[in-house]
Amino acid sequence: MSKERLFFIDNLRILLIILVIIFNLALLYGSPIGNRPYHESQPPGIIESIIESTLYLSFLAVTESFFMGFFFMISGYFTPGSYDRKGALLFFKDRLLRLGIPLLFYVIFIHPIMGYAISLSTKQFSGSFLDFLALYIGNYRVLGSGPLWFLEALLIFEGFLCHAIYYIIRRSLIILKYQIYSGHVRNVGHTHRDIAF
Repeated sequence: MSKERLFFIDNLRILLIILVIIFNLALLYGSPIGNRPYHESQPPGIIESIIESTLYLSFLAVTESFFMGFFFMISGYFTPGSYDRKGALLFFKDRLLRLGIPLLFYVIFIHPIMGYAISLSTKQFSGSFLDFLALYIGNYRVLGSGPLWFLEALLIFEGFLCHAIYYIIRRSLIILKYQIYSGHVRNVGHTHRDIAF
């Protein structure tokens, strides 16, 4: 059985990825909010600054109101089918491999290196990477997920989903067993009339 492509989902993903790129560029290089690694040597005049800030903030506010929610919606759209095919344990193992390993790699390797590079460039730290790493781990109780916050959120949501579904099914089976043993279920073929979950 071959899987049929859902082109509307593919097109929506492409549009959303383009929006994420433009959003982050606008946040980094144009808006008055956020950490800007780049600053013009000649700041614009007050009128240009107000117009530019208004345009950037308007774009950021509108796109931020929906684009990441769409990514969660797309992920949620495919989750039930994947969960049904694999079962709870295999589904969560798959998510740990697909989401957890890249997240862990970023948190352990990439994020500290980026933090070191930023600290050197902003002159907040001057020393070796190992000295920085000791301070980095000592000052932060939790290493940051940075731009991979989305993977972290998906991993948490899908872990909760696995636990919640397991709990609901287990609870439903306990109720069904109780009703069967206590005589509340007279005709097992028509249990949907007698059992309220």
